[in-house]
Amino acid sequence: MLVCERAVTRYDMHVASVVSPRDDDVDPYTAATTGGGAAATTDATNQPPPANHAAAAAAAAARTTAAQDDAAQDDATDADPPWRPLNAVDRRENGVPKAQQQFFASVLDDMASGAEYATWRRLDVQPEDPLCGECFDASAFELMPIDFWSPAGRWGHLGVRTPCVNHGWAHAAFTSLGEWRQRRVKGRVSDRCIAGQRVTCSACKKEHLRLKALLKASRSQDARAPQVAQLEAKIKALPYRASTLTPKVNQLLFEKYPWLAIRMPAVITHRAAVSMEVMDDIARAARTS
Repeated sequence: MLVCERAVTRYDMHVASVVSPRDDDVDPYTAATTGGGAAATTDATNQPPPANHAAAAAAAAARTTAAQDDAAQDDATDADPPWRPLNAVDRRENGVPKAQQQFFASVLDDMASGAEYATWRRLDVQPEDPLCGECFDASAFELMPIDFWSPAGRWGHLGVRTPCVNHGWAHAAFTSLGEWRQRRVKGRVSDRCIAGQRVTCSACKKEHLRLKALLKASRSQDARAPQVAQLEAKIKALPYRASTLTPKVNQLLFEKYPWLAIRMPAVITHRAAVSMEVMDDIARAARTS
């Protein structure tokens, strides 16, 4: 379907007017700080116990450094470019209220306690009716339904796998699913949230760490050498983490498993996420403008 330039401009203006958090809300790109983080994966292997306390302390320090490097990589690759509110409306409309974050964390706790995502009969979780609680809670009116989207996590028994954001299906055997994160989806009448799982490619991570080691060695010799800039560019172009909500990942999934596109509950970009109903309205307006 061809969309005229004016329709694209109107859509960009619409996106700019409906995306971002209030000052007291949570950045929609941050991970849940509580909850079980169901299906989280680690790179731990069975290691023999250290011979003494000094070795144990050194091993702990190494793990801490690796975790800090991973956290820095999370910040560097989670959003491209870094997410920033466009204006006051942007800041207000795309916020994820604290009550919603707590609701999300409670769902993750249930998943960690045995309610495995692969066994769900529905892909969404509905909050309780705020008028039917044991006591009145104004924050309950802020709660939104959450759609959970992780095709390999839900339909892995049918052979669905997750592609690598860099190398596609060539690295599908190296990808693993991690923690869940949610973001807001703008709806026609009311908003929802959608949650996706972190995708990590072990092959890309290995190459990423190799390039970082080369970069560190190059900087120690000459920080202004041309090789330094080249290595920095290669590292930036090779993120080893993505999400099941990443548009490129879903594009690859929809090409291989077309039936998944029917179940996708939202249209997602880096700046915004809108429901299918809103996208239908936008497409209809483009055809009639």
